[in-house]
Amino acid sequence: MPNDQNRSIKNISYLGKGFECSEMECAEFITNILAIHSHLEPSKPLIIILNSYGSYDVYGWMIYDLLHSIKREIKIYAIGCCCSMAMLILQCASKGQRHVSAHIYALIHDGKDSWNFKPRLLSRNKINDERKFEYYEHFNQEYNNVLIQKIHEKQPSLNLTDFEKEMKHDTYFSATELINYGLADKIWRELPI
Repeated sequence: MPNDQNRSIKNISYLGKGFECSEMECAEFITNILAIHSHLEPSKPLIIILNSYGSYDVYGWMIYDLLHSIKREIKIYAIGCCCSMAMLILQCASKGQRHVSAHIYALIHDGKDSWNFKPRLLSRNKINDERKFEYYEHFNQEYNNVLIQKIHEKQPSLNLTDFEKEMKHDTYFSATELINYGLADKIWRELPI
C-alpha cells in the first residue's frame, strides 16, 4: 500500500512515488485516485501536484491516458523533479495550466537510452526480444511526438531534427527553459491549497 506521500485532498492529488510501494502499486493507486477525483466537484479544476523521477513507460502511459479521458480542467503543479514519463504527464494539463516550480529538476530523454532499457531486452527468445524492442520503439516515438508537438506549438521555427538528436540523451531543463521551449506555461510561486 502506498505511504502517505501519495495522498488526495478534495480536488488536489499528489503524484509522487513513496518508498513503501512498487511502481505498479503506486501507479494503480494514482489512477484510482484520479478516477475518483474526475467525478468529484466536476465544476472545479482537478489540481495535481507532480513530483516524480519518472517511471516504467507502461505506468506513465496509463496515467497519461486516464488524464486525457477526464472531461474537466486539469491544473498540474510540478515541484522537485519532473523527469522522463513525468514530463509526459505534465503535458496533460489544460491549456495554460502547466505550472513548474522555480527550481524544478526537469529531464527529457530517449527511453531507449535509459539504464534499464537494454537489460529488459535480453532473453533467450529472439522473437520475444524483437517484439519488446518494437514495443519500446513505438512508445518511445509516441513520447517524443507528444513533447515535440508541444515545442513546435511554441516555437514553430525550431529545427525539430536537431532537438530530436538532443533528446537522444539525458537533456536537463530549467524552469525558464521549459517555458521557452513550450513544455510548461508558468513558474508558480504559491500552491492553490
